[in-house]
Amino acid sequence: MGRGRRLRDRFLRRWNDRPRSARDGGFLRQAHHARDRADSRARPRPRRRRAVVKPAATRSQNGFTLLEVLASAMIFAMVVTVLIGTSSSAVHRAGLSASRLEASLIAEEELALLEADLSLHRTPPPDRDETRDRFAIRIYSEPALENFSGADLPDGEGTAAGGVAAILATQAPGVEAFLLRYEIRVEWIEGASPETIRRTTYAFDWEGARAALPDLFGEESEADSSALGEDGEPELPTGRPPELPQLGTGR
Repeated sequence: MGRGRRLRDRFLRRWNDRPRSARDGGFLRQAHHARDRADSRARPRPRRRRAVVKPAATRSQNGFTLLEVLASAMIFAMVVTVLIGTSSSAVHRAGLSASRLEASLIAEEELALLEADLSLHRTPPPDRDETRDRFAIRIYSEPALENFSGADLPDGEGTAAGGVAAILATQAPGVEAFLLRYEIRVEWIEGASPETIRRTTYAFDWEGARAALPDLFGEESEADSSALGEDGEPELPTGRPPELPQLGTGR
């Protein structure tokens, strides 16, 4: 009896030590079996891994790409080029404005001196060229009108001057030859191109007209000379003043 029990216990131990697949004969037993419930409690169940959603990588973590760096460098180069060109043109315009202002002052000064000389009714000064610093100054004269009809005036001004010119040509023929047009030109070189400032005025050659047209200016000159004394002052009549007629009382 005791021997048979020992054999049974040995068989059961060997049976339990065998793998489960062989032990069950290739079939799974139901979950309600006590041994299965004990085995399920003894063995830890594998845990399911949850999917971890990683946050999207930001630009600060990954940095810039090569394409973005090249685009930024090109934009920066374009901006720098535009700024340099703008500053260079601004400096050039500032220098040109300063030179133009200086040339304008020179032209205005020469024009004032010329008009002051012409106001004395003297012979107009001859043409001249001179150089002052880096400016070339040229003052020259030419006939203001060729035929004194007003057709030579620019911008259609001859239409307005035609009537007056016709009267003067009839009453004083030959006067148009002594009407001069003076032009003052101040030139200088700025960069690669020449710059010019112009001023224009008109003058009348009084002495030349008196010498060439004595009939026109002779009577006026004789009348003026007879009315003036030796010292150039007008002479006053001498002698007793004329007697005034006496008027009656009318009684």
